[in-house]
Amino acid sequence: MRHVKSNSRRLRGNSGLHVRWRAPVNSRKIISLKAHNSHRLMRSLAPFALVAAFSIMAGIVIAYAPPVTLDHLQSIITPDKTSENHLEGVAHVMDGDTILIDGTRVRLEGIDAPEVTQSCKNHEDQSYPCGKTAKIHLKDLTGLALLRCKGEDLDNYGRLLATCFINDRNINAAMVQNGWAVAYRQYSHKYVFAEQTAKAEGQGLWQGRFDMPWDWREKSRQTVTMAQNCTIKGNISNRGRIYHLPGSPAYDKTRINTERGERWFCSEEEAHAAGWRTSRALSVFD
Repeated sequence: MRHVKSNSRRLRGNSGLHVRWRAPVNSRKIISLKAHNSHRLMRSLAPFALVAAFSIMAGIVIAYAPPVTLDHLQSIITPDKTSENHLEGVAHVMDGDTILIDGTRVRLEGIDAPEVTQSCKNHEDQSYPCGKTAKIHLKDLTGLALLRCKGEDLDNYGRLLATCFINDRNINAAMVQNGWAVAYRQYSHKYVFAEQTAKAEGQGLWQGRFDMPWDWREKSRQTVTMAQNCTIKGNISNRGRIYHLPGSPAYDKTRINTERGERWFCSEEEAHAAGWRTSRALSVFD
């Protein structure tokens, strides 16, 4: 058995002899102490090991990640407003289907109201400014309430196409239900039933006679064009782009829809230059 010097000490007996006594060594205690110190060391090094591991992982991600451009950072900081689908604020009414909220023009989607300058006939067949009346009715609906509009697309005039609500009330639907707008069937059939109900009850515009807003706009364009002496009709059909001269067989029954790309021309030279061809009747080019 090996003795540990540090644990020995001398004892003096009654006989005067010196006896060397050595304390027994507890080997289990020494092993436990070493293990305890080892665990303490591991715990103290654990945070540094985690930091090193995360650093290595971050380096791998950065190495294989695509480069971040200035334009990408700017798009994150300042998102494009046209991509937003929510807009809230008090409405400034421009006409019966268009409002302004915080500088953004909003076109009430799926409905069409008479233009501000449009006139209609009431139940007594008397003319009244139905366009202005529709605008006033939309003002009464919105007032100073907070509108919440949902939409994503823009129309050809840069207006946000949206459905607007006051609490849970659909303002687009309310305009049609009260008869001061109609379902814009060319783009949506969502409010056709509301229009039929308003018509059956004689609400708003349906109290008398009126031109559908899109028809009234087209008549107004034709009136302006005729006043400018541009009387040649540039029609688009399954035969292609055909222009019709006044007095030609199809002239009177041809209707020009500028929303489809059709147009008026002031001369045949202008029509030919724009890519239209003659209807082969009364043309100096035949």
